[in-house]
Amino acid sequence: MLKKTLTFIILVVFASSAMAQLPKYDDSDSTGTTKPNKAEPQKKKFVRPKWFDHTYVGGGLGLQFGTYTVIDLSPMVCYEVGKVFMGGIGFTYLYNRVRLSNGASSYIFETNTYGGRAFVRLLPARNVFSNGDAFFVHGEYEVLNLEDFASSSVIKKRVNVPGYIAGLGYQQAIGRRAFTTLSVLWNFNDDPRYPFNNPLFRFGFLIGL
Repeated sequence: MLKKTLTFIILVVFASSAMAQLPKYDDSDSTGTTKPNKAEPQKKKFVRPKWFDHTYVGGGLGLQFGTYTVIDLSPMVCYEVGKVFMGGIGFTYLYNRVRLSNGASSYIFETNTYGGRAFVRLLPARNVFSNGDAFFVHGEYEVLNLEDFASSSVIKKRVNVPGYIAGLGYQQAIGRRAFTTLSVLWNFNDDPRYPFNNPLFRFGFLIGL
């Protein structure tokens, strides 16, 4: 019995000694310096550009349906400089459809007008109202491409008609950086082909980015 006990103790000691001699694997390199854990790549956060704070989008929309159908789309984008000056560009699309009748027969007339414009606005008293309400002076150069119905030719060709537009307007805040606008303008080009009559009334909106 004693011999068996001594034999068991010797085997345990031998096994422990052998385990101690096994190489240990860790994060150390050959010099013994611990290698740092690789950091997980961080997701890039969106940084809001500063020019967003001075940029607005908006425009106007006009719809009428029935015997006389009108679709008027006028999107625009503008940039604010120093709180009292704005400049921008816009696009105009106008669809007209009219059903005409002379009693016995009727026919439909339709046309598409499109073009672009560049404008500036001066808001001299914008700081009077804390919420951003302000009167403004509006100046604009517009070019519209349309069918020349003033021509006596049977086949109507498309022409570019400019507009030299100026007037006054008012913007009213409906949110932190959102406004409705109302303008009363005058086109100083009296070309009869221009599709709108003086004075020009425009209702629109502006929303800051």
